[in-house]
Amino acid sequence: MASPMNPPRRRPLARALQLLWVASLLLPWLSTYRIALAGEPPWLHVTYGIAALALLGWLLIRYLDGADRPIEWVLSICVINFLVVTPELWLRQSNFHFEPGIQFGYPNPVRFQTLAPDPDLFWRLPADAPGVNSLGFVGHEIERPKPAGWFRVIFLGDSVAQQGYPALVETFLNAETIPSRRFDVANLSTSGYTTYQGRIVADRYALALEPDLVLVEYGWNDHWQAYGSTDSHKKQLGSVAPTDSALNRMTRHVRTLQWLRSAVSRGRTSEHPLTEVRVPLNEYRDNLTYIGEVFTARNIPVVFITAPTSQYALGVPDYLIQEGFASSKDRVLALHKAYNDAVRDLAAAHHWRVLDLETEMSSVGALNDIFIDDGTHLTSHGMAVIAKRVADLIREDPDLKLRHDS
Repeated sequence: MASPMNPPRRRPLARALQLLWVASLLLPWLSTYRIALAGEPPWLHVTYGIAALALLGWLLIRYLDGADRPIEWVLSICVINFLVVTPELWLRQSNFHFEPGIQFGYPNPVRFQTLAPDPDLFWRLPADAPGVNSLGFVGHEIERPKPAGWFRVIFLGDSVAQQGYPALVETFLNAETIPSRRFDVANLSTSGYTTYQGRIVADRYALALEPDLVLVEYGWNDHWQAYGSTDSHKKQLGSVAPTDSALNRMTRHVRTLQWLRSAVSRGRTSEHPLTEVRVPLNEYRDNLTYIGEVFTARNIPVVFITAPTSQYALGVPDYLIQEGFASSKDRVLALHKAYNDAVRDLAAAHHWRVLDLETEMSSVGALNDIFIDDGTHLTSHGMAVIAKRVADLIREDPDLKLRHDS
């Protein structure tokens, strides 16, 4: 122990470590401050915490030095700050993301971790998830064989239908029918699905469920930007769901790991955005034709639905461009119109029914009451409005009425 007459001669090291300590926290402090300014207020508390840590560390080094305690270990923490904490926070401040695996725009590779892989459909909802039946679709278990006296309506679609309005269609129909006649709705819609997956669902599931009527609504995902290849060519890539390993789970949350994996995979992956869409317009027409003919060949009526939107009136959300769903807002509107026009033209050529919700909803005044902010998905009120419109179509259409009253 040093005596008061002979103080420890470690002051230069202590001063150097104090300066190094503060310097190692300066960039993390700036990064968290910029994250907070960018619209994430909780990060402001992290900024305060880093400032407090810098002060406490400075005082601790001074105390340890005065007490003749070891202080060299502080250098190790400074190195960790420079090599780990600083890059992680800088990448977060730069909004850097990298998601290993096959890319669709939606679902992204990380989202695949919560889905069940499928070699043909690419993904399904996990059958053990809440609200999902044993076939991997939202809704109740579908009775097979279909009980006598039941009129079964099947929905083929994407996240707009998966939201739940088909279940309301069943409620509306059964509220005004005779006890001996039951309407049963099977919702085979899944978020992110295109008509490419729709034709597989039609073959694999829909026919086996003995439908009396099929309603088809696809389009949004079909005209979103393709990554790596269009849907019809992605089948060659095999299983698309990465294993949920400890490394993958950690990569979801650590940006430095994402950066390292992006550096390793750079030049080897083809999962970059294309100028093409997931399902080109000619394939979209072919897929819808295939789906329609699957059912009409068996005398099962089909109704094609044009996807409604508030984007024509209220604008395209910024995130659709920022997150790579499309290259521009004008392109979103042009493609959506073209794909809905294809539905109308195709149905007219084959004498199939069309429920033109795009046109009908465009005349609604309070579109904010119908659609959420993305202009695609429905509010609770919007789901009720659409469900009632569909139920009225089924109830009032003379051809369909003959079928379910016979």
